[in-house]
Amino acid sequence: FVAAYADPTSHDQGFVTVGRVSDNLLLTFEIPVPFLAKTGVVGISICALGPARFALTFNRKNGGGHGPPMVIVGSVSEDDNTVLFGKEVEVGIHLDGFSLVFLAADRFAMVYRNLRTKAAGIRLASVSVSSEDEIEDCEVVLGSEIFLKTAGRVLTYLQAASLSPSRIAVAYADG
Repeated sequence: FVAAYADPTSHDQGFVTVGRVSDNLLLTFEIPVPFLAKTGVVGISICALGPARFALTFNRKNGGGHGPPMVIVGSVSEDDNTVLFGKEVEVGIHLDGFSLVFLAADRFAMVYRNLRTKAAGIRLASVSVSSEDEIEDCEVVLGSEIFLKTAGRVLTYLQAASLSPSRIAVAYADG
């Protein structure tokens, strides 16, 4: 499995680490690998897209707090657990509270909130990689935005889950 986190001792630099679960339920982790936002990150969400690929969303930090929300796709080599990243794609403005949902090896959904407009939305994303060895050239293509019906208050909780490759359940607290 893959875990992502921001390290507060390193100015909230984002890291990804590969973990393994043994038969006796002991966890082991590889050395953490920094991901692309050296300015720090907040609002991280990650989902597996198969045994060797994952999607990751986060907000870059800037001087005033949350910066632009980004999505990247990464891969983990089977032989030595090397982590590689594709290109960062900006997914909007003022978005956070991401929940990523696996739909297929080349498709996932992003559920998020907008703190300024107090809206919440969903976007589907497809991943195009010419080969497993060329993850750096992968493209994330974003679909159109669909808004959730809310009462116009800031959502305090937002989670999503896949029911099938074509159905998503979303739970949220409105206000």
